[in-house]
Amino acid sequence: MGPKKVEFLDVILDLSAQNYGPYRKPNSTPRYINVQSNHPPTVLKQIPQSINKRLSKISSSKEKFDSCKNDYQQDLDESGYKDTLEYDREAGRKQAVSEKKKRKRKITWWNP
Repeated sequence: MGPKKVEFLDVILDLSAQNYGPYRKPNSTPRYINVQSNHPPTVLKQIPQSINKRLSKISSSKEKFDSCKNDYQQDLDESGYKDTLEYDREAGRKQAVSEKKKRKRKITWWNP
């Protein structure tokens, strides 16, 4: 029989318990852009939101989220962010629905 737990990229899949959660290699610490950097404000504002969304998506439950939240929160605090990470149960279920209006192509016909 194959392995019951599999680490794939940043997710650990537990096949025996049928759940999944965030995974970080031992001794790895992510580094985020500092708040005082010269990046556009919109980029700096999106960093904590994107981390929170990603952690919520790859956590099967609030308990899995809370077990790894402190590491990521500490890294955000070191970079100067004041946001706190909170579990969003709907983050993995939300789909971006595009309401973009499709335009008709203008076709020019030429017959010699």
